[in-house]
Amino acid sequence: MHLFHCLLMRRLAASSLTTGTYEPTGAVKSLPTMAALFAAPRCPSISNLGSALGPDGSETLAMLLGPADDPASAAQAEALAASWEAGRIFGRPLAAGMVAAGAVRWQPSLVGIARKQPGVAEAGGRAAGVLALMVGSGAGDVRFMASLLCACTGTARAIDPEAPDVGALSPLIEAARASSRRFH
Repeated sequence: MHLFHCLLMRRLAASSLTTGTYEPTGAVKSLPTMAALFAAPRCPSISNLGSALGPDGSETLAMLLGPADDPASAAQAEALAASWEAGRIFGRPLAAGMVAAGAVRWQPSLVGIARKQPGVAEAGGRAAGVLALMVGSGAGDVRFMASLLCACTGTARAIDPEAPDVGALSPLIEAARASSRRFH
């Protein structure tokens, strides 16, 4: 097993966040607006993050974080947009904003980021207690990026302020390079 994979698995076990599959409900799809994270065009990691455009028309929807009128959801979007680590994981600049749920091209299932008990390894099943949804195609890339968001203290705490310290992104990047996994 490569150093990168071992380090990532160790961090995911220690994290209070996990990835899983989420099937959007009618209640979520019918929200008037949702807090969202938008990414600037031309991400090298994912060919099509989502179909909704950002506030200035040039960004692409990357994550949904809850109802726009929920202060915690808006704070999550703002914290992720300001995070150097999140920008590095997505491979491009990020911006917080709102999106009408009707503007989202809903897939039958999405990669969700949910709470879990820190120190417990998860198998990546159905996501309960979802805090964020990754929007886009390329499920392997999306799940990988969601895993990195869960495995870095800065991004994990942007999503869950009570998340434990699991370490910075830089050692994961170094381990990925050492393991010959391409990282932008």
